[in-house]
Amino acid sequence: MENEHFVQPEKFCAAFKEAAVIHDKDLKQHWTSGLTQYTRTIRRVLDDVATLLRVNLYNSDYYTLDAVFYREKDSEHFDKDETYVKNIVVAFEHENAIRGSVSEMNKLQLFNAPLKVLVTYGDSAQRKEFLGKYTKIVKGADLFSDISTHRRQLVIFGDKPAENIEWYSFVYEEGRWVPIEKTAPKGEGNPANAIKPEHN
Repeated sequence: MENEHFVQPEKFCAAFKEAAVIHDKDLKQHWTSGLTQYTRTIRRVLDDVATLLRVNLYNSDYYTLDAVFYREKDSEHFDKDETYVKNIVVAFEHENAIRGSVSEMNKLQLFNAPLKVLVTYGDSAQRKEFLGKYTKIVKGADLFSDISTHRRQLVIFGDKPAENIEWYSFVYEEGRWVPIEKTAPKGEGNPANAIKPEHN
């Protein structure tokens, strides 16, 4: 789906990781010391992501979304000082506590955008558990069977098992979450081990 209005999940993932490296010191410093400062740092990361992707960013709540990436404002129907985007290029949600991430994933399904991104945090076991939950949420919202092709979904997990922050990215494809990078720990980076939906 190559189109100037779209940002591929892989490209967003690469830009996010590159920007996170720039702010690595502050991310580490505020990892456990304060959620407010950490969230502010994430917003600075998003500023750099927008620069790398060459898109605009509304880096504040936008119809309850934490941030939106866009290319053009609607200045025909609204004042030029206001931000009403013509369309959302990337709908973005950030959740510090993984337990609350299911509501953010649910919220993302309410918005029409070619890419929806959730950033949250968890270890290997939590990643597996919550990707299973996200699968059910996304499948329940996929009324037109186009989420794998036209309304892409990307989840980025942060983890800090030791001194360094590690980022793990998964894209939703055909009813399962497939890891983007091949450098994830054994078992996560193998597409054959993609997280599939749980069956009741």
